[in-house]
Formats: sequence, structure tokens, C-alpha cells
Amino acid sequence: MSMAQKTWQEQMAENESADGSDLAEESERIGEAEEKVYVASYAKLMWWRFLRHKAAVVSAVIISLLQSLGTSAGDATAADLVWRAASYVPQIIIGIIALITWFKKANEAFASVGPESPAAPPATGAASS
Repeated sequence: MSMAQKTWQEQMAENESADGSDLAEESERIGEAEEKVYVASYAKLMWWRFLRHKAAVVSAVIISLLQSLGTSAGDATAADLVWRAASYVPQIIIGIIALITWFKKANEAFASVGPESPAAPPATGAASS
């Protein structure tokens, strides 16, 4: 029987037997994960969302480390903001270099074209006397 003549159920059954995975087990695992999300409290959902945001986790660790070393909350937050700003400096420098390079190449391209010559005056049919 060719592949076109098989139903999609038969093709799925062959694929399951080929890679050894069981569709029922996978469906049960996905169902358990979805059930956790449905029954989780709002605070738990926000905590999971916070943990997915890597920069926020690193910032929280830095602030808590600085506060445990004796700095005030305001100083620790300011130091964290400086750390975040410093992480953008290489990107800003690369952007400025790219912009300057583009301006130079654009000026060279426009300079090589030169100004257009004025058009010749339209010819008149008869000379006025």
C-alpha cells in the first residue's frame, strides 16, 4: 500500500512504533502540565513568569546580594540600573559605528553622481523679427 492510500491514523501508528513514543503517555504528560497551569494561583503564575525573565532574576540576585553586604535599598537599585545600562553600551557603540559608516558611504555615493546639468532651453519654431 502506498503512502497516499494510507489513512492518517495508520501513518501516525507507524510513526509511533518507529520512534518508540506513545501518544497516550505524551497526551497525559501535556494534560498534567496544562492542569497545573489551570489550578495555579495568580501569584504562582506571576512567579513562573518572573523566573522565565532571566534579566529580572539576575537583577533580583544582584540587588539582594548588595543589600546583604550592607548597602541601602536605593544604592543597590541604582547599582543594578548602572549594571543594566552598561550591558547596552557595546550595542550602542556598534550602532554608532554602523551609522557613521553608512553616512560616509552614502556621501561617497552621492558625490560620485554629481549634480545634474541643467536641461537645454526648449527650441522655438520660428525666430521672432
